[in-house]
Amino acid sequence: MADVITAVAHNQIENMFASTKAEDLAIECLRVTLDGAVARLTNTRTELGAHLDPLADKLLVISAFIALGLLHEIPLRLMIMVIVRDTVILGGYLVSAVVVGKAMAMAPSMWGKVTTFLQIVSIGVVMLALAGWWTVPDGLREGVFIATGIATLVSGAGYVVDGIRFYQASESSDGQA
Repeated sequence: MADVITAVAHNQIENMFASTKAEDLAIECLRVTLDGAVARLTNTRTELGAHLDPLADKLLVISAFIALGLLHEIPLRLMIMVIVRDTVILGGYLVSAVVVGKAMAMAPSMWGKVTTFLQIVSIGVVMLALAGWWTVPDGLREGVFIATGIATLVSGAGYVVDGIRFYQASESSDGQA
């Protein structure tokens, strides 16, 4: 997937080929969006899928942000915020599992869902422009990046607060036992 983003971002290929790569990314993003919904609707969810699907989704988004950030198509500060937020969330989840002895429930918050949506919109806006499908006004592009940054910070802080509460609740229940 990163090669798709890099190829389109560098624009070193003919427009038709670039359009095909952008279509591949669009199809992958649509698949990522739909696969969890289909599993829920058809009641074919598994515990493993419930953990691996969000991880795969995050890896796709982070890969896109890294590639586009290193190519200066997305602000480096935004790329770093996205990486740090997801690293803190994953690290906190793993540390809480080790320290507390049980893992927190993996449930996205409303802000987390908004953040993921805006991150995908950010990637989409850049990819549409790079593929030559849409001339994105600079103000719109910057507005999307600012909204994504704010949502990333708010949701990251929310997950940190949730992690602290989980740890405190486990400590108080251990003390009462």
